[in-house]
Amino acid sequence: MTNSSAHRVTAVLALVIAAGVVLYRRGLPREVEENLRQGREKLLLDDEKSLQEATKLFTEAVRIAPGNAVAEAERAFALLLQAGAHKDLASRVPPPQRDEETRAATRLLQQGAAAARQAMEDGPNASAALRAMALAEAVAGTPEPAAAHAEQAERAAPGDPWALYAKAAAAAAGRDRDRAVQALSAARQAEPRLLRADVDLAGFALDGGDPAGARELLQRVLRNNPQHERARRMLSLLPP
Repeated sequence: MTNSSAHRVTAVLALVIAAGVVLYRRGLPREVEENLRQGREKLLLDDEKSLQEATKLFTEAVRIAPGNAVAEAERAFALLLQAGAHKDLASRVPPPQRDEETRAATRLLQQGAAAARQAMEDGPNASAALRAMALAEAVAGTPEPAAAHAEQAERAAPGDPWALYAKAAAAAAGRDRDRAVQALSAARQAEPRLLRADVDLAGFALDGGDPAGARELLQRVLRNNPQHERARRMLSLLPP
C-alpha cells in the first residue's frame, strides 16, 4: 500500500470513529429507546406480570447499552416497585402468606438496590438514577436519604410522576402520611395512568379507617387493569 493510500485509509477510519462518537453522544440506540418506552408503559399498569416484563425490557436495554445510567435506573425502579408491593402486602395478609411476601420483598429489594447503586455510579446526576436510589432507600426503611434523593430527582426532572412517587415513598417511610398523600396526588395528577399512586392511596385510606374510600380507589384500579393482583388482594381484605 502506498503512503497516499495509507493516509486515505487512516482518514476514512478517523471519520468513521468520529461519526460513531457523534451518534453515541446524540442518543441511545433505537432498540434501547424502544425497550425503555415499552418498559415505562408497562410500569404504569403496575400488575406483577407487567412489572416483570418491564424488568426484562430494561435488563435487555442494559445489555445493549452497558454503563447507561437511565437503562440501569429504570431496571432498578421496576424491581423496587415489585419489592414495595410485596412489602406492603406482607404487612396486610394473614401470617401464612406473610413470610412468602417478605421473602419476595427482600430478594427484589436486594436486586433493585444493587441496580440503583450501579445507576448512581454510571450517572450520579441523572434524575432516573436519583429516583431509583430514593425508592431503594424508602423501601429499605431509611427515609432521610430517600427524601434527599427524591428532592434531587424532582429538581432534575420537574413534573416527573415517578420522581413524585419516590418522594411519596420517602414520606411514607418516614411515617409522614400527609406529605405522602400530597405527593401521591401530585403524581397521579401528573400522570393519570399511574395506577400505583391509586393503590398506595387506597392503602392510606385503609390504614386510616376509610374502607369506603379504599374500596372506591381499588375498584377504579381494577377497572383500568383487571390483572392488578395487589389491588384485588387488598380489596378482599376490606370488610363487606
